Amino acid sequence: MKKIFILLIFLISSCKEYAEYQRKDYKVTIVPVQAGVTSVDIANWRVGPLRRQEVSKGVRVKVNFPLLEKEHLKDLVNSMEIDSWLIRVKRKTLITNEVLDSFYVPLIVPGRGKTDLRIKQIPAGFVNLYYSAAAISTRFERFNCPAFDHRRIVEDVEIKKVESRSKSIRGNRRTPSYYNRKLTPYTYSPFPVNGGKELNGEYHFEIALFNSKEKTKKSNWFAIGEAVKVTKESVLPIIKGCENFKIHERDSKIDDVRDFKFGR
Repeated sequence: MKKIFILLIFLISSCKEYAEYQRKDYKVTIVPVQAGVTSVDIANWRVGPLRRQEVSKGVRVKVNFPLLEKEHLKDLVNSMEIDSWLIRVKRKTLITNEVLDSFYVPLIVPGRGKTDLRIKQIPAGFVNLYYSAAAISTRFERFNCPAFDHRRIVEDVEIKKVESRSKSIRGNRRTPSYYNRKLTPYTYSPFPVNGGKELNGEYHFEIALFNSKEKTKKSNWFAIGEAVKVTKESVLPIIKGCENFKIHERDSKIDDVRDFKFGR
């Protein structure tokens, strides 16, 4: 099962560039300004009996959402019946173009009312793209000896500019489409995307306007203008002390398979 980890960030840079926003009747057009991938880091994993050896869990990506003014946030929620961003993560290789997973993030920090003067947008988040050995469950991530004979190391990753066919997000309150992919309710528990046994490839991010209560997508998909490319992996010859490692019997209390969850 594929999963998503997204970590909320509550601090916005002092230099704010708001998205262009226009609404006419039941239609809205948003032209993002600051939305994009702003950083990517390799997540290291200390392994072995004494934790002195190192492989990679995967990579952590920071994604900025379109920044909206308070009045526009209220308008989306009250007039357009939109309360979240729907995010889709895709991986492209020489032979595949697959959707890894999709998830939604509230437009505003949970617990704040629609008309609250202190209304605050969730401006960005982290998406963790992890190997299966670290992504499947909390128990697997705590193993000294990784499951599935995982010995891979991410050596090089970069942010790559990509062309977007659409320059704007076009929402329509009257023509929503039901989103039938599995989506888990918003939570603060952190979980990552399961990228499989290898991570080589390009990771693209798309966003759309979403009504989380009705599970309906209310706009086109808008492609973020940057992709994350894992360009080089290597394999540790052996993890000393883990030669005869076996996965212990599952403990249902701590080994629940992760689903899409966000925050910390």
